[in-house]
Parts: sequence; C-alpha cells; structure tokens
Amino acid sequence: WASVSVNGQPLANVQPLLFLNLPDGSRVNYTMPVTGGDGRTSLKIPPIAAANGMLIPYELCVPQGEQMFCARQEYLILNLP
Repeated sequence: WASVSVNGQPLANVQPLLFLNLPDGSRVNYTMPVTGGDGRTSLKIPPIAAANGMLIPYELCVPQGEQMFCARQEYLILNLP
C-alpha cells in the first residue's frame, strides 16, 4: 500500500505510479488505483523471482500537473522457511 500526503494532510484522488527495478535489469511500471479520502491506495503485484536477501529498488511517484514527485526505497526479499 502507499500513503500520499501534503504537509501531513492526506491527499485524495491522485494516482501514484510504481516503478520496480527487477534483478534481471528490467523495469516494470504499474499505475496504482486512485487514493481514497485517507490518501491511501494499494496494489497487489505478481511475485518477484529473486534470491533471498536481495534488495529490489522501487520508486513511487505522484504526478502533479507538469511535475512528478517521487520517493525511492528498496524492498528486501525475505523467504522464510
């Protein structure tokens, strides 16, 4: 899930974009559903084929007019027995 806010206030009716950098070097783009009144949205993505302990870089962007505001993070692949 993602939460979008401006100055601590939830931002409704925006459609974030998710960009994943996969282990094979490819990049996958997803358009997330529009945020609700609480500024939240979620998207279920297919499993990523990656080794245990691998970091998957991703970027979540919110378009606002002609500008794009983005946050970069990494997701840790953790396969527990």
